[in-house]
Amino acid sequence: MNTKQSYPILILVFFLIWILAILFGYYLYHKPLSLQTATAFVRTMWSLLTGFWILSLSVGLGRHIQRRMGFGENQNPVLPAALGMGAFSLTILFLGLLSFQFKYLLWLLFIVPVPFVWRQSIAFWKQIWMELRSFTIEHGISRWFLLLLGIILVLSLLPALSPPVHYDALTYHLALPRQYIDSNGISPELEWLRSGMPQTGEMIFTWALSAGNDSIPAVIGWMFATITLFG
Repeated sequence: MNTKQSYPILILVFFLIWILAILFGYYLYHKPLSLQTATAFVRTMWSLLTGFWILSLSVGLGRHIQRRMGFGENQNPVLPAALGMGAFSLTILFLGLLSFQFKYLLWLLFIVPVPFVWRQSIAFWKQIWMELRSFTIEHGISRWFLLLLGIILVLSLLPALSPPVHYDALTYHLALPRQYIDSNGISPELEWLRSGMPQTGEMIFTWALSAGNDSIPAVIGWMFATITLFG
C-alpha cells in the first residue's frame, strides 16, 4: 500500500471518529435517550425489517415464476423482484375483493408463503452478495460516480423512513390503501378522483400498511429502486 495515498484516508477516518466522539459525549450528558427517541428507533427498524421481508418474499416468488416461465435463474435481479411483487399485487387484490377478514389475510400473507419461497429468497441474496464481491471498478471517474450514487441512496432513505407528508401520499398512494384496510376490503371508491388509475403498487402498499407503520411503503419503494440500480 502506498503510504502517501493512505494519508488522506487516515485523516478522513480520524476526523469522522473525532466528530462522532464529540457528538456522543454531548448527547450522553445533554440529551439522554428518551422513550420517544427509543420508540422512533424501533419504528425505523420495524420499517426496514418489514420492507426487507416483503422484498425477500417477492424475489423468492419471482424466482419460482422464472422457473415456470423458462427464464432461468441467472437473470437480472430486477426481474424476480418485479415478477414477485406483481404476483403479490394480484393476490392482494383478489383477497381484498373477497372482503372477508381482509386485515387478517394480509397478516397471514407475511407467513404463509415462507415455506414455499425461503430457499429461493436465500439464493437470491446469495447471488447479490456474490455479485457485490466480484464487482470491480477500473476507472477513477467510475469510483466517484459509485460514491455519489451511494450518498444519494443514503440521503433518499432518510425521507423514506420519515412519516409521509407529500401530497400524492396523503391523497392517493397511501390514502387509498389506508381506506382499504379500514373498510376491511377493496371496493371502488368513486369519490376518489384517482381511484380509477392502475393500483399495482398500491396493493403492495396496502400489504405494507397492514404492518402498522406508514413509512414502510416508501421503504419498500427505496429498496426496489436500489435493486433496480444494482441490476
